[in-house]
Amino acid sequence: MKKIVCSFLLLLSSTLLFAEADKGVVCLKIRGCDYMIVCTNNYYAVVEDYYDNCEEGDVLIADFKSYGFRDAYNLTRSKSVRVYIEDWEYSENSAVSKWKNKCR
Repeated sequence: MKKIVCSFLLLLSSTLLFAEADKGVVCLKIRGCDYMIVCTNNYYAVVEDYYDNCEEGDVLIADFKSYGFRDAYNLTRSKSVRVYIEDWEYSENSAVSKWKNKCR
């Protein structure tokens, strides 16, 4: 019961902290490159995983619609992560092209 209450409080606090945020999935990331593509329901974002804490399939909550450093919450790993938003609202092809330029 204590775990359920703690999980609920953590979820509630992360929801309040990221009220303006979107939920996205890391849909493209490879070893040796800090950049990844985050897929949301409405757009793609090219994002730098600043401390290399994310992997493909991880679910993130963050404000992906503004440039620069952001704190995000990785729901999959239950921890905060630091990311740099390079760009957003790409089509899939545009996001992959920009990501390829970053991960050469």
